[in-house]
Order: sequence, then C-alpha cells, then structure tokens
Amino acid sequence: MANKFSPSINIIRDENKDFNYILTPNSEKIAGQIGHDFKKGMHAFTMIGSYGTGKSSFVLELDKSIRGKGKLPIDLGFKPKKVQTLRIVGQYQSLIQYMHDLLDIKEDFEGNQKIFDALFELAGSSDLLLIYIDEFGKFLEYASKNNPDKELYFLQQLAEFVSTDSQNILLLTTLHQSFEGYSAQIANDVQKREWRKVKGRFQELTFNEPVEQLLYLASQKLGGKSKGNHNFSKLAKAKHILPFDMEEVEKVEASLSPLDIISAAVLTKALQDYGQNERSLFTFLESELTQTDWVDVAAVYDYLLNSFYSLLQSPYSNKHYKNWEAFRDAEERCELMPTKQIECAKRIVKTISLLQVFSAKSSQVDQEFLRTYLSKTYKSAEIDKATEGLIQKKIIKFTKFDQSFKILQGTDVDFDLELTQAEEAVDRNFDVVSNLKEHFDFPVLQAKAVSYKRGTPRLFAFEISNTPNEALVPTGAIDGYINLIFSDDLNIDELKEISSNSEEAVLYGYFSNSKAIKDYLYEIRKTKKVLNDNQDDHVAKREFERIIQANEKLLSHEVIGSLYSEKVRWFYAGSERDSIKSAKELNAVLSEICDSKYNAAPVFNNELLNKHKISTSIHTARKNFFKHLTENWQEEDFGFEQDKFPPEKTIYKSLIADNGMHVLENGSWELVPPSARNGFDQIWKVCEEFLASASEEKRSILDLYEILQNKPFKLKQGLIDFWVPLFLFAKRGDFALYEDGRFTPQINDAVLYIITRQPKLFEVKAFAISGIRLKVFNRYREFLQQDNLQKLDNSGFIESVRPFLVFYKNLDSYAKKTMRLSKEALDLRGAIVKAQDPEQTFFQDIPNALQMNLNELGNSDDALASFAVKLNEAIDEIKNAYAELLNRIEIYLTKEVIGKKSEFPDYKKILVKRYAGIKEHKLLPKQKVFAARINSPLNDRDSWLASIGQALLSKPLNTIDDSEEGILLDKLSHMVKELDNLQTLHKLKAEDGDQLIKLDITNEAGLVSTNVRIPKDKIQKVDSEAAEIEKILGKNKNLRLAILSRLLSKT
Repeated sequence: MANKFSPSINIIRDENKDFNYILTPNSEKIAGQIGHDFKKGMHAFTMIGSYGTGKSSFVLELDKSIRGKGKLPIDLGFKPKKVQTLRIVGQYQSLIQYMHDLLDIKEDFEGNQKIFDALFELAGSSDLLLIYIDEFGKFLEYASKNNPDKELYFLQQLAEFVSTDSQNILLLTTLHQSFEGYSAQIANDVQKREWRKVKGRFQELTFNEPVEQLLYLASQKLGGKSKGNHNFSKLAKAKHILPFDMEEVEKVEASLSPLDIISAAVLTKALQDYGQNERSLFTFLESELTQTDWVDVAAVYDYLLNSFYSLLQSPYSNKHYKNWEAFRDAEERCELMPTKQIECAKRIVKTISLLQVFSAKSSQVDQEFLRTYLSKTYKSAEIDKATEGLIQKKIIKFTKFDQSFKILQGTDVDFDLELTQAEEAVDRNFDVVSNLKEHFDFPVLQAKAVSYKRGTPRLFAFEISNTPNEALVPTGAIDGYINLIFSDDLNIDELKEISSNSEEAVLYGYFSNSKAIKDYLYEIRKTKKVLNDNQDDHVAKREFERIIQANEKLLSHEVIGSLYSEKVRWFYAGSERDSIKSAKELNAVLSEICDSKYNAAPVFNNELLNKHKISTSIHTARKNFFKHLTENWQEEDFGFEQDKFPPEKTIYKSLIADNGMHVLENGSWELVPPSARNGFDQIWKVCEEFLASASEEKRSILDLYEILQNKPFKLKQGLIDFWVPLFLFAKRGDFALYEDGRFTPQINDAVLYIITRQPKLFEVKAFAISGIRLKVFNRYREFLQQDNLQKLDNSGFIESVRPFLVFYKNLDSYAKKTMRLSKEALDLRGAIVKAQDPEQTFFQDIPNALQMNLNELGNSDDALASFAVKLNEAIDEIKNAYAELLNRIEIYLTKEVIGKKSEFPDYKKILVKRYAGIKEHKLLPKQKVFAARINSPLNDRDSWLASIGQALLSKPLNTIDDSEEGILLDKLSHMVKELDNLQTLHKLKAEDGDQLIKLDITNEAGLVSTNVRIPKDKIQKVDSEAAEIEKILGKNKNLRLAILSRLLSKT
C-alpha cells in the first residue's frame, strides 16, 4: 500500500506507522542544530512552532534518524547501538504525577529522587535515552495554575539531570508558543523570575515553515501530477503578484502542477491564516482536487469556502471576515450578468477576491493580468466583456492609484464621477507644508559618527517649509536641522546664498518632485471631501478611505522614498552636495557638519550626564557630587570609598580625574586646570575669559551657560550643570558671587545646586584691584589688625568684610536704629547695613560716609591716615550709642530729679533714703515697680539705670526708639513727683475712714502746697456738694480747670 499522509500525528499512537516524511531545509537545519548542541553538552531542547507545522512528524522522523532509519541528518557525536525511548504526549496534569505513573513509582522521596533514579537506570542500560514530550504546553499550563514552585523546580531538575556529562540523555519538548507565554497567569514577580530561569535550562528551536517552504513541500508531494503548461512565473513577476522572493520558488514551479505558481502561493498563504500550515496543506494535497488538470485561483477560492466555511463565516475567528462577506456578495451578484457571461464573471470575481487579500501590496491585477491568466479557459474578448459588465454592475472597480481591480459591495455612488466633481470644490492652491505636517512626523536623527567619536549625542530635527528657513538656530537638545523644502518655483541661487550665510548646523534639502507631492496631497484632499459627503454610504465610505490610504502610501513614497534619491538636492555652506543615496550617507553628512560647527566640543564619554536631560538618579548624584566637591576637594578621590562606585564617583573619575584636574601638590590635593587631552582645556579657557570680562561690572552666570550652549561647543545641559559649578568652585578665590544682588561669601554645595536650578539669579564680579584700591584695602586690614595683601582675592575680601558684618550684628537694637549720631556715623552704619557688593562698600560707600573719596585717598598719605582715624571714631560712636543714652538719663536724673550733681551709687542712695518712708502697700502697681527698682540690689550703674527705664516704659531700655527717650524722662519726672507727694501723705496720721489729699498749686507767687484732710463723717456731704458744683461748672474742660484753680488759690 502506498504511504499516506496523516492530517495529525501522535508520537505514541503513530510510533510504528509508516508515513511519507518529506525533508525540508528547515527540518534539516533543526536536526543539525540538535546534533551540534548535544555534542557541546546541551541535552534539553524546546521546539516552538504554530499548529500544523509538523513538529510531531519531525519528532518521529528524528527518532528514526537517530536509530539510523530516518532521513534527517542527525549527528550526536556517536552512533548508539541500544536506544531507550520515553514518549509522552502532554496532558493538563502535573508532570511529576505523570512521571510517577509512567515509571510505576508509588511513593517518592522529597525532591522526586525516585524519578531520577529510574531515569538513571534507563540511561545506564542503553547507549542513549530519548525523552520526547509532545504538547509540552499542557503540562506548563497546569504548572502555572497549580503549585508552580514545585512543578518548575522539577522541570529545572529534569533539565539539569539530562544535561549531565556522564550520561547520554536527550530531552526534546514541543510547544505552540514561547515558554514564557504560559506564565501569563502568574502575578507573583518572584515566580515569574523563576519561570524565566527554568526557560534558560532549555535550548529553544524555532520550527515555523515559511510560505516558500510550504510550496517546496507541496512540490515534493505533487511531483507535477498534471502535464499541463501552467507557467505563470513571468506574469507573476511582471505584475508583482507574489508576496515573497520568486528565485527559489521558480525552481519547483513545474512540480507544483496541477497548481500554478500563483494559485499555489495564494493557497499556502490562506492555509497559514485559516488552517494549520503543513497539516492543512497536506489535507489539500490528498484531496481529489489535485487530480484535475489545473487548479487555478478560482478553484482555490472554492476549496477554501468549502473546507473552512464555518471559520470564514465567523466575524470573531476570521480576520478577513468583511472581505469574504464582500466576496460572496459579489459572487452572488454575478447572477445579474447575462447568462453567457456568468461563469466567466464568477471566475474573474473569485480570482480578484483572493488576490485582493493574499497577493503582494504592490500587485497589479489589471485587465492584462486577467486576459493572460484566464487565457487557457476564455478568449480575451469574453474576459473583456465580462469585466466591463462587472464594472457596470458595480461589482468590481479599477483603481488608478494601484492599477488593480477591487471587489465592491453594493453602492449607488459613482466613484469616478464623485472625484471628478470634487475638483471644482477643492482649491488646488493650498499650503503644501501644513498638509505635509498632517501626514508625516519626521524622527530626530542622531549623527552617529561624531556622537561616537566625542561622546556627545548630536541630534538633528527635520523642519519642512516652502522656502528656506533662515531663522533656524539649534537650541536645547537639538544640535542641527535638516530643512526639507517643497516648492515649485524655488530659486536655487537664492538657496545657495541663504545656505552660505547661515552660521548654524543646517542642511537644506530641496525636493525637485514637489509638484508630484502636491498632486498626491490634492488627491487626498479631494477624496476626503467626497468621503465627508458620503458618510452614510458605508460601502462608499470604506472605498474612499481605501483610496485615501493608497494615496497616502504613494505620497510617502514620493517624500520618504525620494529622500535618498536624485529627486532631492542637498545644500550646505553655500554649495550643492552630491546626492545622498542612503540613510548612512545622510548620517555621515550630519557628523561632518557637527565636526565643522562644534569643533571645540570636548571628548567626553559619559552617557550618565552628557545629555540634555539627566535622569532622576543623576539629579541625586549631582547633589552628592557637589557635597564631595565642596567638602572633600582636598582629599584623594574627593573622599570616595575605594570599594564603592556610586554614580557621583563615576562622574568624578570621568570629568575630573580623567582630565587631570585633581592633583597632589606639596602634600595636598588641589583642583587645577584640565589637561589638553580631551579638549576640556578649551572650555576652561573660555570660562576664564568670561571671568576676566566681569572685572569692570557684574556678569550673569546665565551668560556663561549661553556661551557653552552655543557654537563652537554646544555642550549638553547635563554636562553644563556639572561643569559650571565645578569651574566656579575651582576659581572661587578670583571673583565675588552674588545671588539676587546679594553678596554670597561662601560657595557650598547648596549654592552650587541652586546655580544649576536658577542660574539667572547669580552674577559674578572678578577682582581687578591694584594701586590705590589695594592701599585703601590694606588700611582696612590694618584697622582690623590683619596682615597686608599683595593681591586681593575672595578669601581676603571675606576675611575683611566679616568683622564689619559681625560688628553690626552684635550691636544692640538701640545702636542699630538711633539717629542721635553724627552724619559720618549714620552714613557708615548705613553703608554696612546695605552692603551687598564688598568692592563697592569698601571703595565707595564707606569713604563717602566719612566725607572722603577714593581719588582724595590716593593722592595723600595724610588723607589715608585721616581716613583710618575717622573710621575708628565713627565705629566707636555707633558702638557707644547706648552708653550715651544712659549718660543722658543719668544727667537728667541728677540735675532735674535730685537737684545736685552726684555719681553712682551716691544718687541711688539719695533716692533710697528719700523714699524710705513710703508705705509700699498703699502704692499703685507702676509706683510699686518703680520703687522696687530704686531699692534693687544692683550695684552697677548701667544695669540699675536700665531697670529704672524698663519700669517706666515696660520694655528693655536698649530697644527704645529716639522718640521714646523724651517720654522716658517725662515719666521719670512725673513718677518722682508722685512718690514725693505720697511720701508727704504717708507721714500724716489719719483716723480710720478719713481721706488725705495733697495739693500743689504753682502760680506767679510760686509753689503753694496744702494738705487736706476730709473727715469720715464729712465725706458724704463733700460728695453731694461736689456734684452740685460740677453741674454749675459745665462741660468745658479748660473753663472748669480755670475756675477750680482760682478757687483753690484763694483758700
């Protein structure tokens, strides 16, 4: 009996079945790879291929070939005489349990040791043990859902066991998808990592047959059964029908009969989508259809519809469902044709239908193709007449843009008429550039050669315009532009001139096919207009959308496809370049431009920071780097630990150490200018020039950023944010730093970080101090008892300015705000308070405060000496302002209160004695406090006077304003008078209930004092008569006082 093809192979059931296995290059390659890897010690394999590719058949054939009876070229490095085989077909269960049942193991030890003991025994009793696990995915699917840790560990054990060098075991498993694909249900990340680890124990083999391979298999099986002449290879080539290279396929074309090369290609492509590859192919090859003379595309159409009807009917399973719906509708509508044309029309429709789905995208299924392909069945006139009828019935349509017939569903829309009429509504004069931007999103290109050579990624952006863009200036991450110009009337000479005048990295590309591009854009605009007018007709809508897509592809071909052709003329630096024929050539030109424009850029291969935007982790590393720089710059390697390598240490090594900027000099580590090795010396030089330019007036650090961001450096922002702070810290002694106008005496890590965040807030002023300024400055230093300097630097400035700032800070509140100072002292204090620029403070503000100027000081040594004296006097005056306040209070107290000149503590004793008779329990709270302060045990004048002042004003004396000094003295005088009066009253003896009043009236005759006693029994009468008199006196305060004072003076 002849060998028969089986649509499905089971490696256990069909172990001894005789079937005709056809060798393919793919199967030979897989067998060779297994033999090669086995000899190298890899014994566990996983073969992955989709359904129906022949994996099971391959396993059986491999088994035969290892035994020397098969066709596969397998060489394991030895020829086994005795071979043991375990054949397993996957089931949804535990592989461990399956092995227990297979090997008759009742109770196993922990770790499945009995399974491996049994396998070891089998291997030891033979030259080679073969273990085949077909449908391995079923075991994996079970493992992913049921105790995956245990099942995976067993798979790992099994793979490691079979790969032991001391025994010859080959494990081959088959899967329909990748090993990891079965772990999709696992949410645990740890288990997923274990899954990947186990996968690595198996060598993966890809077992998917390409279309060409399936055609080869078909040719082997058919062997040219039909002798008819069906050679359509030339036609297929001319019309670009086949979606693959025909070179190999042409060799087997004759053996494909009764299939022709076109129908065979369509069949195999369709079986890949609808069937199971080889399995479905061989089912077809065993069908009676192959006994006919010719199986054309229409016959394949009928076969597919009959064999896969359920699948083709399903909108869920069939990705071409809409197409087949239209195909069947078109076939049915052929019945509307004249009877004699129906058969031919259906043949045409079926042929167009399948080629519409399974031919190459560039195929041309036109009238010539149909005449040639169907010529053995119909005359050209018959084909033409049927085609014309199909067009009239709107069953098919010929589309000009791809020169092909297409199947149409029913619609009343006349496509050609609609598009023709739209030409009147759509203006041909439109902006090409804005329309192109809707269709293309050009990528940013990296100039690879220069990026690799210097380490800085150089990026070019595309800019499209209808005239050369003269305003293009690369900024930020972009280092250059490719200006693509689309114009029908561009003046080439003007383009050359613009290119010549441009100082930026801009490459101009002029599309000479701009008219064709505009035409395609017009067709798209026109079709969109018609599409918008036919939204309710779904068939027409779908067809117009397809026309738009086709035109968009043609547009892309004219734009993107022309980029590396003669259609684009390139210009740079005033000259036209040779045409660029590839992306590689364009990239080389971009690198050449960068080498020219950014020739001073350093070589710096650190991708962590040599970029426009650094990562979050490098932001953190930058902070740490600044901390090490500012605190550990005098230590080796900035104090980084030898055995640890954080990102900031890597930055130190690449930016500082590799450029020779941190060296050991005289026993200490110093920051020095970079060496010339990598080109950082050029950046250092321009930074020093920037500082030198700031000697006359301040310059913003933002200016330095802009210098480094532009030609000829164009450093990346990530590098600039490290370099500028590094340079400023290394040169910190040569300039003064200002933040928002305020002098910053110390540059620490926090200051450096803020500079990178807001460089516009910071300014520098370089020191250019010599001659008279240096002499004046040294006078300051003499005054401060500091050594003279030969050269002024930031540390000298800080050393000298600090005592002035400390002096002001230590002043009491009164001294900081009193205006009872000389003009010189007030102006000096103001100069210190407002000091933001040390240079201006020392050489302008302080001399002006002392009524002097720099020129005057420069012309006379006497003036310099006088300056020092005045400075000292003004400082002393400010410092002693509070002491002078106490002196004034003391003078008032002795002169106005006590009435005679005396010293402390004499006047204190006088007051204590004066008020010794006061009865404290009869005093008001304020009087009681004042009396207590007079009697306080304080023995130093300043503290005693301050306590008196605080008792009167309820605030510390050294915090009062000038206006409160008069108030203090008035309150002092008034309080003393009150105590004097109370002293007199307290000496009088009053009966219980009597009221005592002391009256002092002063008039022209002098002071008249009277003591009034109101007896207890008269108080009520006095109150009553006082009320009557109060009514008579009225409400005028001054009048009432005048009347009462007159009456009192007469008593």
